[in-house]
Amino acid sequence: MRPQHSIRGFNLTELAIVLAIVGVVIGGIWVVASTVIENNRARRVAEQTLTVVQAFKSVYAGRRVDVADDTDITEFAINAKVFPEDMIQNTTTSAYTPWQTTVQAFANRTNNGVRLEFYNLQQKNCSALGTQLLSSTRGGLIIGAINSTSRSFAPVGTADPFTVSEISTACNASSSTLKVTYSMN
Repeated sequence: MRPQHSIRGFNLTELAIVLAIVGVVIGGIWVVASTVIENNRARRVAEQTLTVVQAFKSVYAGRRVDVADDTDITEFAINAKVFPEDMIQNTTTSAYTPWQTTVQAFANRTNNGVRLEFYNLQQKNCSALGTQLLSSTRGGLIIGAINSTSRSFAPVGTADPFTVSEISTACNASSSTLKVTYSMN
């Protein structure tokens, strides 16, 4: 006769339940972590945008923007080292975001400013970056636009910044364009 052991292992049902719980927990952590990473990228792009604006202000210190409205000045900005190096990828014609989307710079002589355009932003990236750039008028922001929704802030303080809800609604396309115009004054 065999001795009976009181040690008992897991059966397959118990193991499956534990694995399912672990999967749900890991999935939840994954969603939260990816949201935090995307928000950090948006914050980094917003900070880089303000750095670019300050560099343009240094280039145009005491002078008017002396090229025609809507002239693409991206190549000039790259050569003048206005864009941070991590936005330049072996090119002299375009700058890039961490999402590998294009950023172009245009003259805005009418407002003595510079317009930066962020192209092909996915909806979540558009919302995150729009929230960072358009929810305040810091840095001399005078005009903000997402796709066809636009708001003028010139002179500064004449209009309320975009709300998060307005930004989310405006970023409704699968590929959005965000435009920000900053005064050089």
